[in-house]
Amino acid sequence: MAMKKVKYWSRDGISSLPDEMLALILSNLPTKSAASTTILSRRWRTLFSLMNHLFASQHHLEFDQSYFLYGKQGKRPRQSTQGETEESFRAFVEKTLSCRNKPIKKFSLKYREDKEYYIDQTNRWISNALERGDLDELDLRIKTTWTCLPPRPLPCGVFKNKTLVKLTLGTELCVGTESPEVFLPLLRTLFLDTVYVLREDFLSSMLQGCPLLEDLSLIYVHVNHEEAPPQPNFISHKTLKRLTIRTHSQLFDFDTPSLVEHDYSFNSRCFSVSARFLYIDSLVKARLDLALIMYSLLNYWEEGLDGDRFPWFGNLAKLTFETKTNRGWKVLTTLIENTPELKILVLRGLHCIIDCSVYVNENIVEVLEIHGFRGSGKELRQLHRLLCQMDCLQVIRVEVDAAIADDDKKRQLTKDLLALSKRYSKCQILVL
Repeated sequence: MAMKKVKYWSRDGISSLPDEMLALILSNLPTKSAASTTILSRRWRTLFSLMNHLFASQHHLEFDQSYFLYGKQGKRPRQSTQGETEESFRAFVEKTLSCRNKPIKKFSLKYREDKEYYIDQTNRWISNALERGDLDELDLRIKTTWTCLPPRPLPCGVFKNKTLVKLTLGTELCVGTESPEVFLPLLRTLFLDTVYVLREDFLSSMLQGCPLLEDLSLIYVHVNHEEAPPQPNFISHKTLKRLTIRTHSQLFDFDTPSLVEHDYSFNSRCFSVSARFLYIDSLVKARLDLALIMYSLLNYWEEGLDGDRFPWFGNLAKLTFETKTNRGWKVLTTLIENTPELKILVLRGLHCIIDCSVYVNENIVEVLEIHGFRGSGKELRQLHRLLCQMDCLQVIRVEVDAAIADDDKKRQLTKDLLALSKRYSKCQILVL
């Protein structure tokens, strides 16, 4: 019996869509990805321009130089072609902005500025986006790579804008010689990532010019000038709800009556200063890495003084606590005493406790999470003590340390935890 030939036809369902629909799909892609479709065919060559014409106000302009330098494979180009690639990126940004004449909602620029004379060109791109109007989000990650990070002025429109809702500035960016005049009446989110400032009043100027600010992130923001006075360490804002701080050395005082979430950590070996919190009864969630405060308090206790200097968290419901020293764990006792509404307690670094010296009396904690559990005898003894002291505890979630690869050790660890669970039947222990 003769075999019948079967023909398989492959049909491109996307290309059958009308141009307006394809332009709408492109408007939801990153700018570089949308532009790359122009090489597919003669028809697709016109769709990118059509997208700019029909959906300019909906499309986000996102320019990321790393996409040009490394591509999807993440490979570094040869030195001989890197300069050409960087020039190609600048040409692409110029061409894209020149063919758009409608407002946009978001402008994102992630770019390494190799030469100081590129400042004018970069500022022209930023001003182009700002002057179109209706810009909601501005994300500038401009890394200045020339010597000693001299001040890199930004257009005035970055700090004076009636439509911006979210502003991001970074990375390794040294802004201006003078604190800017700030007027951002609708700004809700401000993210500063490795920003160098030359004036002590930079941060206060930013806060005063953002009356509706709700979310503030300061990631290693510091002064980078020998003659500059120290960075201000007072954060005061009435509407601020979420505050994230990463710093190498300096602590801050806070006057934030509406604060709900606080994430605060630093990397320093200087323990001579302490932080002061005002109006933090509104806090519901906090992640505190307060090495300086803990060491200051421990010094007070060792001198025979009480812990009244420790902040009071009247409404805090969830707390993540992490320390790598036995001395640091002693702070947990006072911390829990000062959080009367605490329901969820997350602990990291329990293996650093040398003795069973952590007491958590008079608490209403219902959920206890332990991360990085190694199953040592001192950890099990401390866990036993916590179970005895937490009368309201309902669930314990234990995450085993990722460094433990031995299956036998994992089984023994699980067995030990389940044995504790049988002794305290009122509390459920879950091993993750």
